[in-house]
Amino acid sequence: MFLPPSGFPTKELEDSFLRDYSGRFLSHRRAAIIIGLCTWTLYIGWDLFHARMNPEFSGYFIYVLYGLRFAGITVLSISAYLMYTPISTNEEKVTLIMMFGISSCYALLLIMIYILPFPYDYLYYFIGLLLVLFFMFGFVRLRARSTLYMASFFIFISAISFYADSAENLASVEASRSIVHGYYWWAAMSYLLSFIIIGCGISVELERTARQSFWREIKLEEAHKETRVKTEAILKLKDDATSIIEQKNRDKSEFIARASHDLKQPMQAVDSFLEAALYSINNGDINQSRELIEGARKGASVMRSTLNAVLDISRLEVGGVKAHYDNFDVYALAEEIVHSMISLAAANGVCLRLTKRRKRKAIVTSDRVLLGRVISNIVSNAIKYSDIKKGVRASVVVGVIPLPKYVRVEVIDNGIGIPISQQQNIFKPFQQLNNPGQEIEKGLGLGLAIVNAIVNMLKEHRLEVSSIENVGSRFSIELPIGENEISIPYVEESDNIKISNLDGAYVLLVEDDKLLRNATLKLLQHNGALCDTTSSFEEMNEKIQQIERYPDVVLTDYRLPNARTAVDVVQAVKDVFGDDIPIIVMTGESDIGSHADLINIKVLRKPVPPKELVSELGLAIRVDTARLV
Repeated sequence: MFLPPSGFPTKELEDSFLRDYSGRFLSHRRAAIIIGLCTWTLYIGWDLFHARMNPEFSGYFIYVLYGLRFAGITVLSISAYLMYTPISTNEEKVTLIMMFGISSCYALLLIMIYILPFPYDYLYYFIGLLLVLFFMFGFVRLRARSTLYMASFFIFISAISFYADSAENLASVEASRSIVHGYYWWAAMSYLLSFIIIGCGISVELERTARQSFWREIKLEEAHKETRVKTEAILKLKDDATSIIEQKNRDKSEFIARASHDLKQPMQAVDSFLEAALYSINNGDINQSRELIEGARKGASVMRSTLNAVLDISRLEVGGVKAHYDNFDVYALAEEIVHSMISLAAANGVCLRLTKRRKRKAIVTSDRVLLGRVISNIVSNAIKYSDIKKGVRASVVVGVIPLPKYVRVEVIDNGIGIPISQQQNIFKPFQQLNNPGQEIEKGLGLGLAIVNAIVNMLKEHRLEVSSIENVGSRFSIELPIGENEISIPYVEESDNIKISNLDGAYVLLVEDDKLLRNATLKLLQHNGALCDTTSSFEEMNEKIQQIERYPDVVLTDYRLPNARTAVDVVQAVKDVFGDDIPIIVMTGESDIGSHADLINIKVLRKPVPPKELVSELGLAIRVDTARLV
């Protein structure tokens, strides 16, 4: 309680506290020194009163008393003046000013007590010492350490002064009065000591409270600052998120506009080809009609490619594609892709090669189908943008590099390269270099957008691009290392028979759209299939109850009338025929692949090329026949 509070741990913090302390109590101290000056001055009247009323106050005493009073006024006036100068903001200097003023007044009062006759010294002027102490402990707000130093000094000089005064008075008075004088001495020292002890405790507590208050304010300011920083960060995040959302909306609007444009172009061509073909048929020009229909077929193929790419990007962005992770040798996958693209590279005059396999396998954890599409798109893009000026030196190299922490697949070409300013834009939909006219023969500009979306979806996959214009490009894919290879069946190209007809096959078709149902019926009949069509689940369910021949395959749309789906069709077919009938589902939706009842069902995404549809139907019948045998 009586020990001064310790300072702050750093000099900077302690200096800051002293500046705050000095500024906080500056007006308080100014008021205290002015009040002290007025109080000291008013006591001149007290001196005049005693000089008139008490004959013991001789002329000598009163003049000395006035001299001491005016000395005190001078000291306090100087202190008051200094408190209105710039040094009043310096705590160390202000402490010295206060100590000088208070100790001077205390010393002057001790002199008054010493020279005045008994008992006026103790009865009328001792109280002045307590007033000085009152100012020191409370009004001027001196710090505890300075207060304790001054209090110790005051006790010491008071004891000496009182003892000297008592010794002088005892020598000149009779014994009875000496006892009274001794009593006053002990009483004065007791009062003074008690007052100083209490005052020191108050002074220590006041400074401790001031330091705690300052520390709380520091912490509060830090909290406010942290809150402001966090608030600004949150607002910035909000603004950034808003900007990103707005940019995504603009990108999506542009994407839709570009997709619409790229769909309208071939649609216009298809209409024109078909109208011209109809005119040629009416005129009996079969050869010309065949050429025009082939042109319409190519236009429809372009429309289908564009729409499939747009739907793929949409499915990837909304999470409609789920990755199925396996451990496999990525070198084997790269080998398959390079083998399948040799003819495309040769047609473009590009040398496509795969770096030699290392002794150990490059086992990775990824989705084999999605990763295969990523590598295929990058290789296809490298071939497409080869530099024709380099002639036979145009090349694309695919490399698989096993590293300690990951496996890297690299596709390196010496093509036209990508300007630095465009290296981030190439992953945006419909962004193409060197195709300002958006010629459809040069691609759609969606391949790398699909690559970027797939890589972002796959866990621990990373894509990097480095390129120098007119020199070439390097696409690097980092893949997580796998542990044990899982055998993934791969259907050789020779096994995937492209069936051109379905001679004698019986197909049950469930499709609610009349136009699509009739078109599919004509396609199947043209390829030699027997076909029954139904427009709803209820109609299909009634037909299979009365059917005379088991269908070889059931082809159904996913979404059917009356809130029915392909799931209902699958269940009804299994209830009647068991698991013997293969089923193929066609759909334009993106989120049905994960349905539990369709896990082992072949799902085709609309629009499906006619040849692919016929091939899938034939393959389903062939696989089912082989299984039965």
